[in-house]
Amino acid sequence: MLSIGAGFLMACTSLVVKMASSLPFYEMLMARCVGTLLFGPPLMIFYSHPFIPPNLKEFFLVFGRGLFGCIAIGALFFAFGHIPLGDATALVFTSPVWTAILGYFLLKEGWSIYDSFAVVLSLVGVIFITRPSFIFHKDEKKGLDSLSWLAYIASIGGSIALALSYVCVRKVKKTGAFTLVFYYGVTGIFLGIGFGAAQGFKLPDCGTFDNIYAILCAFFSFCGQVCVITALKLEKAAIVALGRATDIAFVFILQAIFVEGSVSVLSIVGAIMILSCNISIFFKKWFASKNKN
Repeated sequence: MLSIGAGFLMACTSLVVKMASSLPFYEMLMARCVGTLLFGPPLMIFYSHPFIPPNLKEFFLVFGRGLFGCIAIGALFFAFGHIPLGDATALVFTSPVWTAILGYFLLKEGWSIYDSFAVVLSLVGVIFITRPSFIFHKDEKKGLDSLSWLAYIASIGGSIALALSYVCVRKVKKTGAFTLVFYYGVTGIFLGIGFGAAQGFKLPDCGTFDNIYAILCAFFSFCGQVCVITALKLEKAAIVALGRATDIAFVFILQAIFVEGSVSVLSIVGAIMILSCNISIFFKKWFASKNKN
């Protein structure tokens, strides 16, 4: 329930970022992280979660979670400005595939038919969403500009960063959930300042609700982070990732209602394939745990 709730909250975050058209992605990332820094410390004090991780290994894992998580969200926020909301979200949720691949090469974890099926299914889903012109000659995406294709690449890169973020969270043993959220906020602020120094900062356009969208982004994302990190502390990452994947369905619904009014059928098919990939990985983990018992 926590991970499904996180999926809905993150879908709401995606919606308000998409609607805040006058603010660059790194300022929305900073807004998200400022909210984390405002809401996080009181909860850390209340639950006695330390501001400093207990050892150096935990510190690097906490910092790594913050860095990879911010890279993933920054890439996703950039993509929202150039491609449909549902497409970007679905591509980011190829992260379970990258988790399986990284686990095989870096952690020497096993590889099974479920992993192969998930990789193929996810790849086909990505093709249906991006719809490259050399396959879909008559599709409307044939004339995409370079920024749009960069946004699709950023979404896939964000999925890899998200997979690394989940690996870091699972390896953290002694650091509290709110401390993880706090360091995510600190890392995001520094990344946002770096982008702002290079690209310049911008105030919301007059006559828009973008300042309100930035505040909502901070609130929704903080609540979503708390839900997903608490869920990871209570349950295995594969099960939490399955619940988080409901973000895809929520985003397509919100996109159809509030943003574009219509959604490409091929994008929906691709999103269903990627969601099926998440389900197949979940069943792999579930069968493995049943066999151990």
